Amino acid sequence: MLCMIALRKHQPRRMTVDQFLLWDADYVTGRRWQLIDGEPVLMAPPAEPHSLIQSELSRLFGNHLLATAPNCRVMIAPGLPCC
Repeated sequence: MLCMIALRKHQPRRMTVDQFLLWDADYVTGRRWQLIDGEPVLMAPPAEPHSLIQSELSRLFGNHLLATAPNCRVMIAPGLPCC
């Protein structure tokens, strides 16, 4: 006779924004995460049109800043603390 045991699915503990910002899930691999309803969710890599728009905007902003505020610069990575 086959006996089956139903296991309860582990309910993950929800994270706060502060906990998420301190969490170093994939800092080394470069994978990006977002926090949705307290749960970290792996983000899909950007699509090609998104990357093209991002690079074009960076170039335009960079050219403008070079001409008007040479001490400023454009950063395309999010400015979240890593430590």
